[in-house]
Amino acid sequence: MGRIYAVAVVVGAAMCGCKSEVPLSIEDLPGYYICNVPGPAQTVELRKDGTFTQTIESADFGIYVGRWSTDAPAVKVHVMLSHYHFHWPSDIAKGDKTGFWMANAKRLSGKVLLVVDDDDGLYCERSP
Repeated sequence: MGRIYAVAVVVGAAMCGCKSEVPLSIEDLPGYYICNVPGPAQTVELRKDGTFTQTIESADFGIYVGRWSTDAPAVKVHVMLSHYHFHWPSDIAKGDKTGFWMANAKRLSGKVLLVVDDDDGLYCERSP
């Protein structure tokens, strides 16, 4: 009976349509990202030419331009944004400073994310 049960579990898993997430490639990254970080609305647009535009909708901040890169052609884990303006709560990151953001890039439920803080569920999600 143990063998029959094991076969049923394997067949059931195969029939559920479950599949692992497809790894990211560099072609998956360019696009317009909307961030769910507390505070003023923030967006990031990664361009194919390796530049990005960051917009912070606040009277104290505005539109910034920088460069981004990753381990081409496959994205292992990180995307580096250089000259990024951190306008995040101080308990998450650097506070209001400019520098390098080493974002964890991942695909979750078919969506491409640049993770700010996995524990708090904060990220920038690429628009379709």
